Amino acid sequence: MRKAFFIGCGFILLLVVGGLAFVGYTFIPPVKALYEQFEVDQPRFSALEDSFPFDVEAESQLDVDRFTAHLELRVTLVDYARTLEEDIQRSLNDDSLGFIEQLRVPFTRALGITTHVATTFEEAHMSLSEFAWYSRVLWATLRNLDKGAGGMALAPLRGRYSELRQRWEDATRDDEDAPTIDQ
Repeated sequence: MRKAFFIGCGFILLLVVGGLAFVGYTFIPPVKALYEQFEVDQPRFSALEDSFPFDVEAESQLDVDRFTAHLELRVTLVDYARTLEEDIQRSLNDDSLGFIEQLRVPFTRALGITTHVATTFEEAHMSLSEFAWYSRVLWATLRNLDKGAGGMALAPLRGRYSELRQRWEDATRDDEDAPTIDQ
């Protein structure tokens, strides 16, 4: 009786060790590569603030050209995210990929994200703080439009703040560290 018990425990231990080895083999290399890529690109993000300084206090009125650059940058980033998502979906639907490769697809496709984002900000000559400032301006403007501000030319944008805010809250519901729209 005891011998069967120990054989059963040994078998379960073997399954657990095998499962951990499988997870390590499958996920550790791509996660490590993502981390290393982030480490390489982190100085580029820090350099954005030095290369393209932005002083909120000096902004007495909206710079239309910079706000337009912000909107174009947002479009570029959203287009990149959509393309990446479509690429991942295509890869996941590819029957020629094995099970392990399908598990690795999101990690391997995500490898260039930080490099692409840093390059996009550099090409736009925009720091992260400037981008954040104009994002807050955009949200405040949409919120004010919902409250009735703006002329008839802006009427088609009314209601967008509530809709976009709800989407944001739905997308970040489980993320305690996600910023709120009003920050």
